[in-house]
Amino acid sequence: MLQLSELVNVEGYSDWIRLVAEFTLKSLESWQWASNSVYYLLGLWSRLVSSVPYLKGDAPSLLDEYVPKITESFITSRFNSVQAGLPDDLENPLDNAELLQDQLDCFPYLCRFQERARLQVSDSNDLSVIEDKLAWIVHIVAAILKIKQCTGCSAESQEVLDAEISARVLQLINVTDSGVHSQRYGEISKQRLDRAILTFFQHFRKSYVGDQAIHSSKQLYARLSELLGLHDHLLLLNVIVGKIATNLKCYTESEEVIDHTLSLFLELASGYMTGKLLLKLDTVKFIVANHTSITCLEILAFSNLRLWIKYGKTCYAGILRFALPSGAFDGSEMVGTCGDHLRKMGIAIQDQEKRESVGDQLKWCESLLFKLFVESFLGLMHVVLLITFFVREHFPFLEAKKCSRSRTTFYYTIGWLIFMEDSLVKFKSSMDPLQQVFLSLESTPDSVFRTDAVKYALVGLMRDLRGITMATNSRRTYGFLFDWLYPAHMPILLKGISHWTDNPEVTTPLLKFMAEFVLNKAQRLTFDPSSPNGILLFREVSKLIVAYGSRILTLPNTADVYTYKYKGIWICLTILSRALAGNYVNFGVFELYGDRALSDALDAALKMTLSIPMSDILAYRK
Repeated sequence: MLQLSELVNVEGYSDWIRLVAEFTLKSLESWQWASNSVYYLLGLWSRLVSSVPYLKGDAPSLLDEYVPKITESFITSRFNSVQAGLPDDLENPLDNAELLQDQLDCFPYLCRFQERARLQVSDSNDLSVIEDKLAWIVHIVAAILKIKQCTGCSAESQEVLDAEISARVLQLINVTDSGVHSQRYGEISKQRLDRAILTFFQHFRKSYVGDQAIHSSKQLYARLSELLGLHDHLLLLNVIVGKIATNLKCYTESEEVIDHTLSLFLELASGYMTGKLLLKLDTVKFIVANHTSITCLEILAFSNLRLWIKYGKTCYAGILRFALPSGAFDGSEMVGTCGDHLRKMGIAIQDQEKRESVGDQLKWCESLLFKLFVESFLGLMHVVLLITFFVREHFPFLEAKKCSRSRTTFYYTIGWLIFMEDSLVKFKSSMDPLQQVFLSLESTPDSVFRTDAVKYALVGLMRDLRGITMATNSRRTYGFLFDWLYPAHMPILLKGISHWTDNPEVTTPLLKFMAEFVLNKAQRLTFDPSSPNGILLFREVSKLIVAYGSRILTLPNTADVYTYKYKGIWICLTILSRALAGNYVNFGVFELYGDRALSDALDAALKMTLSIPMSDILAYRK
């Protein structure tokens, strides 16, 4: 700790602190050339203000005079950099989380030192400039919230001030997701602002909504109740989840925003108390119950009419009946849209407006839809268009190829919420959408299994299952998934590997799912002593490794040999090593009963390993 009490008594302290302040202000004004100095200068001032509570004696520190000027200058310099535009050789801190964190780590201490921070934005006709300025403000507010406790300050007064600055950010959200701003989700400046808001929510949650802080923030919620009517954690969580739902609905091309949104969603779901609170929200219940994408339904339509007739009505009922009280998913609006689509198809609708309630309208729409697909194949295709509209309307990122990796994080979060209730019935009902995907793939003839529709469905399914598997952290929850998956659905994995060995877009997510499925983390793969499940699981592992290894070795090398061959081999070896080290298989049984599962797996692994030249092994570290 810097001994400020000794420093202020040194002769010449007043001149020194004045010169340091002038140098700091000049550096902040010269942001084009002194960007690397900001971190160290703010670090010095943050240590000075942090030492004020320990200051003894009557000698003035003069910090009251200079710190407000430095605080204002820092904010102004960030605005000026946005207004003037950064040179080509300087990276925008709003696009670099690490650089942004460096600049904001020390600044909150200066803000806490003052009674309150007054932030103003000048008028401008350029929305992009305004959004970038607002992004800086929100990042600064988030950084202030990150350090909830400041030594020497009253906790109650801090909470009141935090409530006031947080209320402004929460009010900002209502503005940025409405009017002309709702059409700007493709703009970089809008994405920066939304990422800043997500960062604000992350820090707010850790300080005032997390498991440790859930009972110690009465003053903050009392003030938020006065300002916005948010009087408890549940209402605030509803605001956060509303923003999450909006981002998942409106962003399809920005992988960064989707990943950041899902990261926040996962943080909320993985907290014990916040996870329990999430399950009380209607929006979260909807997400858990309607989490699949449209690809599986398209395959059902064009590959197997019989399964459509068998499962279609149940599927439609589940999708149509999600009229929620929140603004993001409005039932009456959906019925109107359904009617519009039916009118475009030339179907006579005479008395839709006469229906007394949204529920009656939904039942009416459902009956029409079911009538469509049982009448003719053409009607069946119309139904697909309707279902496509409904699902893509709310989770379009699930269909975006650019955001396909985000599906794993999304389903990891869904898995956390599903397993939090520890109910087998709840688990099975939540897995129904994925069950439909399995049924469609299993019924797809080999002759059309190499189509793009099947590929995207299989890849999406593997990413989804990997996320669900990552969420199983106990013997009981893993048992739910294992019993649901084995033996009914394991053949589709072998079929996928056999048909798509030459396509890493399919094999990589499939093998990564299996690598997660056989990982015995937290001793989740603990079967009863009399259970053969460990042996049966290894036999499936052996089949998969042998099927992949026997085919990949026959394929010629390509220009990108790592992606097309070595990466799959590496994941196969990871699967085998995890299965061997999992301590859930008695390997002596295989030799005793003449089962070649272990021998074949080891043989395939060695052949794949020996097929890689030593030069490539040294070149590719993985």
